[in-house]
Amino acid sequence: MKEGAELSGPIVPTLYVSSDAKDTDFTVKALDVYPDGRAYNLDESIQRLRYRDGYDKPLVWMEWGEVYKVTLQPLNTSNCFEAGHQLRIEVSSRNFARF
Repeated sequence: MKEGAELSGPIVPTLYVSSDAKDTDFTVKALDVYPDGRAYNLDESIQRLRYRDGYDKPLVWMEWGEVYKVTLQPLNTSNCFEAGHQLRIEVSSRNFARF
């Protein structure tokens, strides 16, 4: 960006996932990346797939070859990205040692 930009409000991560495991976690992080490569976490979310229908519902396991739509808890942020900064979204199936 040549000029700064503000990003405020919820970011609702929606993933379409498949795995050969019965259960796994998916994490999503939003980061502010500085021009020199440093990156600072703005917010993060995690979802264990067996609870994707809710923690008060029966457990649901994944089946090999199936694709599942998973919506994680919203990432909430209000950040001013200065000129030269970038927004990075990281998706992973782990976030050690935080989770």
